[in-house]
Amino acid sequence: MSRFDFDPIKHQIINTNFGIKVTALDRYGNLASDYNQTGSLTTNLGQIKPASITFYNGIAIGTVTIETNRAAPDVRISLRAEVIESQSNNFAVLR
Repeated sequence: MSRFDFDPIKHQIINTNFGIKVTALDRYGNLASDYNQTGSLTTNLGQIKPASITFYNGIAIGTVTIETNRAAPDVRISLRAEVIESQSNNFAVLR
């Protein structure tokens, strides 16, 4: 397993659940179908809950909420598992 790839995240509303999907990729960019680990989630705005996501056969799908009291235009979610860290695209969190 070489990196994580987030599906694009569209603008979100403060304190509202939304879905994310992350794929584990090998060094050639192929699905790492033998990857079955849990990674930690963080964000550059407030707290993200839950703070972890689990991969099954190289794919992690979950529902998260960014808990904050302010809007922001350039929010990212970071995922760290083992020694690998990747980030989502930038998206806005709106009121």
